[in-house]
Amino acid sequence: ASRKFPIELPFLEDNLYVFTMGIPDGYTIDDYPKPVIINLSDGDARYEFLVEKSEDEFKLKRRLTFNKANFRPDEYELLRNFYIAIVKKESESIVFKKKK
Repeated sequence: ASRKFPIELPFLEDNLYVFTMGIPDGYTIDDYPKPVIINLSDGDARYEFLVEKSEDEFKLKRRLTFNKANFRPDEYELLRNFYIAIVKKESESIVFKKKK
């Protein structure tokens, strides 16, 4: 819950993942994660979770950017909460529903 030493990431980071999935015939998406953008401090880090949905395709774009590699001990709680929010968002489900 607390930290006395700085957090040192090995490097700055900019990871982009794009996932495209076709919606099977006879199904529709009933529920899916809503888009979100989370910024840490003054642009030190950013998390984007964007969703595009059409009749036959579902596209998810996830981007994690760190513009800073070293964080002070007093920034630990902010960084921890940032990661908690990311894990919570990425644990959400895509729910398919069979068309009638």
